[in-house]
Order: sequence, then structure tokens, then C-alpha cells
Amino acid sequence: MLIRRANAEDAKQAYPLYQALIGRDQLRVFYNPEDFQYLIQCPNCYFLVALDENEQVIGFLQAFDNVIWGYIDVFYVKPEYRHHKIGIGLLNALLQVKNERWRAIELCYDPEDSYFASWLAAQGYAPLTADAKPLRWVSKICESIIQ
Repeated sequence: MLIRRANAEDAKQAYPLYQALIGRDQLRVFYNPEDFQYLIQCPNCYFLVALDENEQVIGFLQAFDNVIWGYIDVFYVKPEYRHHKIGIGLLNALLQVKNERWRAIELCYDPEDSYFASWLAAQGYAPLTADAKPLRWVSKICESIIQ
């Protein structure tokens, strides 16, 4: 497995995975393929991909730099690769390239996805609110800042 910042071809390959995510979670905000091409060039975006041995995208993470914290906007790993540490690899890669000012990394998820909720907790993410409807926000403190 290889994890890197996305290039134009990676973004093209990632878009069908994003469409699968939209269909499952009924997201309210939608990107189009042109948006993905913009996001790989956006200076305050981190668009990371995980590739298999044939350089096919098997997962991706898209995050924004919000000055003192990072926000993971889209995070997806193909179901058949979910027990191969792809998600952990993507999160660790984000921590390697993140802005030094970040105090935390945040994301939101469907609280009915108990597997993902458990997985996030195991990675050190904690709920920000007690309200789980419609989405649960979680945060992870960036260790490099709380030394």
C-alpha cells in the first residue's frame, strides 16, 4: 500500500468511491469531479489517497486547514480493504503533513455507523457533543501541540 497526496489521475479514481459514499450516507453537500481536481490544488486542502499494488485508489481522505485545527471533510476506504489498516494509514499520513498550528483534527460521521464510531474511538477521537443527531462530531488532540 502506498499513501500520497493525490494527483489528477488519483482524483479521477477517487470520485467513484465518493459517489458510493454519497449513496450510502445521503450527504447533503455534493462535490462533482471538477471539484476534486480543484481540491488537489487548493493550498488549504489535504487530499490523500491510498493505493494498492496496481496504483488503484482504495481509499482517500480530504481535509481542510482551518488555521488552528484540521477538518476531515471526506474519509472513505473501500469495504474490502477496511481491515487492512488503510484508514489508520491515511490518518497517520495527515498527521505527518498537517499544519503545525493545528490543535485538533475534527470530523463528523453518522452515529448509526457503530463500527466506524468504535474505530474512531480506538484511534483517540472523542465526541464533541452529546447530541448524536444527525451527525456526531469528534475531535483528536494533536500530540505535537500538547507536549
